[in-house]
Amino acid sequence: MISVAFLTDRPADYDALVIPVARDGLGKLDLPLEQADLVMQSAERLDFSGGAGALSGTWVSEGGRLVYVLLLGIGAGDEASLMKAGGKLVTRLKGQNVARALLDATTLDGNAAALIAQGARLRSWKIARYKTREEKGVAFEALDIVGGDDGQVG
Repeated sequence: MISVAFLTDRPADYDALVIPVARDGLGKLDLPLEQADLVMQSAERLDFSGGAGALSGTWVSEGGRLVYVLLLGIGAGDEASLMKAGGKLVTRLKGQNVARALLDATTLDGNAAALIAQGARLRSWKIARYKTREEKGVAFEALDIVGGDDGQVG
């Protein structure tokens, strides 16, 4: 199961940056990235709508290193949509060989960020007791969350 931590400052050692986007919120998005245009063009090309669980991922160069930027659709922002989005983010990041992801929840409140985290933790749970074959690649281990009312969950 992945670990989840609410942080007050953005760490420097993440492999993926996850940015939640509400339904039809792509046009209002202001990405704090060097290659924001590439991420936006990719999302538009994929007809990313911001619906619950919709995903648009792009590898970009950020600060001299390669980072996977994942736009995560949260739909209307209701409980079910947020938990679904959290589960979808885990599924996608497992397939991208990402060990640590940063969820930029600065546009969300603490409860919304917590619901995404809950969905992610539930989706990451697995029974591996009798597994004889090792999984290949990097294991997704941690989701750090910055924002969401400065890390306060209400």
